[in-house]
Amino acid sequence: MKRKLYRAWQMRLFLGGLLGVVALFAAAAYFSGPMVWASNEHVHLATDWSHRHMVFSAPKTWWQSFNLSRNPRYMQQWVRRNAEKKNIKHRPPHHEAVLKGDWSNYIGGNNVTNATAGAGMISFGLRRATNVHRQSVSIDKAARLRRNGHKAAVLWFTGLSGSGKSTIANLVEKELYARGAHTYLLDGDNVRHGLNRDLGFTDADRVENIRRVGETARLFVDAGIIVLCSFISPFRAERRMVRELVADGEFIEVFVDTPIVECMRRDPKGLYARAQAGKIKNFTGIDSPYEIPENPEIVVATLGSADEAAQQVIEELEGRLIVA
Repeated sequence: MKRKLYRAWQMRLFLGGLLGVVALFAAAAYFSGPMVWASNEHVHLATDWSHRHMVFSAPKTWWQSFNLSRNPRYMQQWVRRNAEKKNIKHRPPHHEAVLKGDWSNYIGGNNVTNATAGAGMISFGLRRATNVHRQSVSIDKAARLRRNGHKAAVLWFTGLSGSGKSTIANLVEKELYARGAHTYLLDGDNVRHGLNRDLGFTDADRVENIRRVGETARLFVDAGIIVLCSFISPFRAERRMVRELVADGEFIEVFVDTPIVECMRRDPKGLYARAQAGKIKNFTGIDSPYEIPENPEIVVATLGSADEAAQQVIEELEGRLIVA
């Protein structure tokens, strides 16, 4: 009897110790954090699947997901196994990475709960240059302005989808072109077919979308061109960021003030209907906010004629002596 009790106590002590060791290792793995976070410059390249710069595989169970985000050795083994399956050698300059958060949006993960989307190996990681210097050029902005015969400016059309931004911007450019002005129209949809085709519609992607367009617009201004930008650009901070890229008076914010009820009635692309049905996520005005401009240079209402709205913009440009 005593021997049975002794063995029972031995078994309890053994199981208790074993559970303690497991708990200790689990806690250490959890609080140690992930081995490598995918930095922005890596992930931007990794999301361009057409260039095959990344070997990626998503976890199939919660246990794999937990281990990928908290266990460095497991993640390394995971990456190497998947690399071998695709006949890709695992060697520098490859970088293991756990994709989480907004970046998981690209590969079908959960960017709301921040759950681990998977692990991968990113090759040719982009690095921000630290040895880049400005190159002086002979032909500067002033010379280009003299050649063009008019001032440069950014006409930034902002408003909800379906408000009439692109229609008005197109009419304004036609009139400026007829007057001999050098112009270029950057449209939100067109830009996403090329320069920004790797971006989605999360808040982070929207910010990056406007940052790239802003830098592009700045180059056009430096070339002495009137650049018309038609973008929803829902956040004030990003519109302010673009304003600060150019000189005072060169950024003209045009708020196309169309009520959302009217935009939904028009719905030229059927986007509002799809967003309300839950088929489109992060749609401005439905489940993503639009921040109304506080002090725009021009406010146009499109409940009237688009031609009248365009003429209002032209008159403002004349008043600012940008065009004659």
